[in-house]
Parts: sequence; C-alpha cells; structure tokens
Amino acid sequence: MKAFVNFIAEMSRTYTDKSETAARYRNFKNNYYKVQKHQVHEQHLPYTVTMSNRFADLSPEEFISQIGAESIVPKNVMTPTTFSARAEFVPFVDKKEDGLPIHKNWFEEGKIGASQDQLPLQCASSWAFASVGALEGLSAIKGTQAELSV
Repeated sequence: MKAFVNFIAEMSRTYTDKSETAARYRNFKNNYYKVQKHQVHEQHLPYTVTMSNRFADLSPEEFISQIGAESIVPKNVMTPTTFSARAEFVPFVDKKEDGLPIHKNWFEEGKIGASQDQLPLQCASSWAFASVGALEGLSAIKGTQAELSV
C-alpha cells in the first residue's frame, strides 16, 4: 500500500524487523479502512478524521496507552466490533435561525489558537486544554483577543 510507504517516510518511522513492519502495516491498513469508511459520512459531521498523524500505525490499545487514557476510555470503545456496529450515522441538520451563520470557525478567523498537543508530556490534562479553548472562544465573542496557554 503506497499510503503506508508514504506514512513511513513522512513520519520517519523505522521498524526493528519484518515482523514488526507487518504488524504496523496491519494496524495502518485497519486504521486506513476505518478512516475511509468514516469519510463517506464526513459531510454530516462537525469534525474530520485523517491518517496524517503519528498514530496511524498503532493498534487501538497502543493508541489509548500512548495518550494515557487507559483509565478513562472504557475497554469496549476501541474494539473492532464497536466500529463496525457504527455503520449508520445520524446526519446533523444545519439550520440558520435568527441570522446566525450555519458554520463558524473561530480558528480560521484567528480568534483562538491552534490545538495543543499534550502527548509529549502525556499529562492527561485535556480538561485544561478544553478550558483554555473555551476561554479563548468567549474572549473572541466578547470582542477582546486573548491567546492563552496551558
């Protein structure tokens, strides 16, 4: 799969042997197909999923372990049956009410900062990052620009 070869090059991955390479390829291929299946329904969702990150060759268990979420993610959430059972998506209905825009992206407008990557620290403080994002958004709504940091 050309996408896997490109991933290895882009992420500067090296694997110890053929066995590890084969296992990483299986993980990548499984994740790739999950992302492809998700992208079919993406126009109905408020977020996107891509393969362009350092997690693409990890198993679900490795991903949860690497982000330090073992204690907060229920064991059955990342199982293959969970993903296959989620074949149907309920589309969001975009409504324009009272002159409000259908879509508003504060990041694109320069009102909030970029998402912060907490993985190098593995500090499991996503609540703090979410709080900062909420405060930056509130500040933008009120007309004052505040770029905060955790």
